[in-house]
Amino acid sequence: MSYTLPKALQKKIKQEELYQITNVFRNFDRDKDGTISMSDVHMCLHSLGERTKSKKEKALFKDALVDGKVPFAKFCEVLADFRASSSKGSSKPGLTHGSVSAPVTAETATFTKHINSVLGSDKDLKKILPIDPASSDLYTANADGLIMAKMINCAAEGTIDERALNKPKKNKRLNVYQMKENQQLVIQSAKAIGCIVVNVHPTSLVEGAPKQTLALVWQIIRMQLMASINLKNHPELVRLLEDGEDLQDLLSLPPEDVLIRWVNYHMKEAGNPRRLTKSNFGKDMKDSELYTVLLNQIDSRACDLKALQVKENKKRAPHVIRNAGQLPPAHSGEKLVPIIDSDVIASGNKRLNYAFLAQIFNHNPGLAPPEDFDAADLLEDGEGTREERVFRMWMNSVLGPDGHYINDLYADLRTAEHILRVCEKIKPGCVNWKKVNKNPKLKFKRIENGNYAVKISKDLGCKLVGIGGGDICNSNRKLILAIVWQLMRAYTIKLLTDLGGGKKKIEDKQIVNWANKKVADSGKKSKMPSFKSKSLSNSHFFLDLFSAIESRAINWDLVTAGDSDEDAELNAKYTISVARKIGVPVFITWEDITEVKPKMTMLLTAAAMAYDKGFRDIPEAESRARARSTSSVGSTGGGGSKATAESDDDEPAPAPAPAPKKKGKKFGRKGKGKAGASWIKKAPEPAPEPEPEPEP
Repeated sequence: MSYTLPKALQKKIKQEELYQITNVFRNFDRDKDGTISMSDVHMCLHSLGERTKSKKEKALFKDALVDGKVPFAKFCEVLADFRASSSKGSSKPGLTHGSVSAPVTAETATFTKHINSVLGSDKDLKKILPIDPASSDLYTANADGLIMAKMINCAAEGTIDERALNKPKKNKRLNVYQMKENQQLVIQSAKAIGCIVVNVHPTSLVEGAPKQTLALVWQIIRMQLMASINLKNHPELVRLLEDGEDLQDLLSLPPEDVLIRWVNYHMKEAGNPRRLTKSNFGKDMKDSELYTVLLNQIDSRACDLKALQVKENKKRAPHVIRNAGQLPPAHSGEKLVPIIDSDVIASGNKRLNYAFLAQIFNHNPGLAPPEDFDAADLLEDGEGTREERVFRMWMNSVLGPDGHYINDLYADLRTAEHILRVCEKIKPGCVNWKKVNKNPKLKFKRIENGNYAVKISKDLGCKLVGIGGGDICNSNRKLILAIVWQLMRAYTIKLLTDLGGGKKKIEDKQIVNWANKKVADSGKKSKMPSFKSKSLSNSHFFLDLFSAIESRAINWDLVTAGDSDEDAELNAKYTISVARKIGVPVFITWEDITEVKPKMTMLLTAAAMAYDKGFRDIPEAESRARARSTSSVGSTGGGGSKATAESDDDEPAPAPAPAPKKKGKKFGRKGKGKAGASWIKKAPEPAPEPEPEPEP
């Protein structure tokens, strides 16, 4: 089907605008006959940035209908006239979203090229990829969620069971409901691998909202590039330890800090006095000197120093790209194709230069572990590793919106501050921050914090026997897992209690009874005697439970008998993806179901119960739940971190008015501001999004 316009109409629409309109219209042309239905007109207009109401759309397209559908030429004519009359047309390439322009930027182009490179051979995406890096098609191409779902599996293999994804069949495009389901699965899965996702909603992604889409794309690409930059995957990083540090200090560093140390290590080895700093990262990288010396230090035969003979930054940068392309891999592998171009280096873009450094590190870090170093102590048994990951991802989902991130559970909890922050989430105001040592370096100060954290946790009802501040400070793995589990359980029970009105505390037995009743009321016969019942290993009960919550969630043709280990694994993987697809926040792994780990089956069932009672997003749901509770105090909604998207609103929400200054003694230490203020801010609660009915 060719999308052509009469010459008179072509004069009304600029070429770059027509390119965007054609691409968006084609996505909604289900029958490929050059027409779209009125229900798709709404989404098509929103994807093109026009915020119109249904009544307005019906009036606009009343005379454009042909057999109940809108032809391409008529759509373009009405849109052109509407934009001309309302002066909403954009003079720049790229679609718009409300009042927010989305021009093609260096980040848009870089992320697009990276996605083309990583997913270019995927059969499910052959009609979408490659995306033109010079356009803003990334926003519309991501509408059905398939690209980001595939990228999440590249970042953490097997996170999403692709059988749970809605995929287009033949020439039919997914309807809005199916796309929103995919995007919900993407959002929940992104959280499960450690992305901090705030104010990013399925509707925003389906509509191609630039800020929200780009924020999520960056989070997932960052995770894919940096997930392996740690001491466990690269024991040779032990060479980056500084005087007075131990392995725990290195384990707790975020990937960006590790990359900075790695660059500075090679600078020192090369005898170069330059040092890379986090505060001045973009400016430090833009003159290409650090890149040039780094690549030459990794392999002097393949990477020369010619760039240093050039004065202008823009003329130096192409030499860096050339050298990077010639850098041999540390092990057998493909040639490095730089994720950025020379202009990005010279511009000093922080995100993209971090991404390029990560790409170089993954290709060839140029390090070798010391001969006397044994990495065995860094590795745990499978179950311990899974628990650490589940608890860490959960803590990041709770604390991440406030700007706190945990890279290694044992190393990052040594000061006990994160434990106290979680306690504050469970019961706002329970922590006296005057008593907390901020970022303590001395061991006895850390132990003081640990003892205080144990006391507060016990006050919250956590059962902690034989655990003291020294165990937290010394990173006792078994006991840290025990205390975090108790906090996670207390948080979950408190949330369920608040969602139920706050009058009566929810116990394990009530969660089991709720789940059994929910399944029985749906007409199914499966039962859960307890969280440790071996009958749960085939996932049938959990699938029945999620089907009772959302009847359209399960494709029963994909469910196996679950008798063999392979079938049980397939069911468990499908269960987790289905739960995330309907919006249930799940952090456990499929092995936790097949092995019937009682802690994890309790968390999965409790998450289902919370969702059924109104839980949607951690910062939002906390405030909603506690608003219902008669015993609640304050709000625990946190502010978004720098790596997250802004609000879904067309215009940013006004900043809250500053609190009036109180006379008298200041709260907290001098020069530190109000202690604990970041944990008790009340976040604005977005309006709930109406769920459209699925189309036939």
